[in-house]
Amino acid sequence: MFLQNGLNVNVSDGVERGRSSWAQFPGINEGEPMFQSYAERWTMYRLGPKVGVPFEGSRLDASKYDQFMKQQVPRWTTSNAMVQAAYDEYFGSLTDVCIILAYSQGSLFALESALKFPQNVRGVVLVEPSSTLDPEQRDVSALEGVPFLFVYGDFLDDVHKIDGYVWPGQFAYEGNMRRLHEHLCEVGGHSTWMELPELGIHGNTHAMMLEDNSRQIADLICNWIKQHVK
Repeated sequence: MFLQNGLNVNVSDGVERGRSSWAQFPGINEGEPMFQSYAERWTMYRLGPKVGVPFEGSRLDASKYDQFMKQQVPRWTTSNAMVQAAYDEYFGSLTDVCIILAYSQGSLFALESALKFPQNVRGVVLVEPSSTLDPEQRDVSALEGVPFLFVYGDFLDDVHKIDGYVWPGQFAYEGNMRRLHEHLCEVGGHSTWMELPELGIHGNTHAMMLEDNSRQIADLICNWIKQHVK
């Protein structure tokens, strides 16, 4: 959590990916840890259609990919309930209203907790969210008065679906997150759908926080907060 212009901003990613190391095994999580390969991580971060082949114009320095991979930690497919319980406990314990900034899979847990404790949420910023929350399947009325910002980078259009490659988060980008944005607008709430290429900002992958214009993106988010979150 950091303080930005007097507003508490809580930053969330998946709990396992947000720690410096991984949980003691086998004492914490049930089952075996899941390790992803170089190739899987490459496409998950939308660096290119296959490992070692970056998209033209990508802002991520591919020569640093090996070092980037050394910072990865495994996860468990059995831990979602435990992770969600931790998010719920934290959101419920807040003593002041906050802005939630969630990235990737972190939005899966953050939105579920925000639905349970909307009184503690003043705004939601979702950076390339991979949440399964779908307003066509769930009641999201508790969040209809909360301002939302959705931020997406580059290489998401059809021309980048090369040789059958599809970014794993495409389901949210094209589907339920877009439907959530549209629903919030339809009911009179405030939601902003920010695609960086439409602003003339090109080359950002799913790892935009590591790229050479990360401060520019942070400024866009902070300016949106100043304008739309009371």
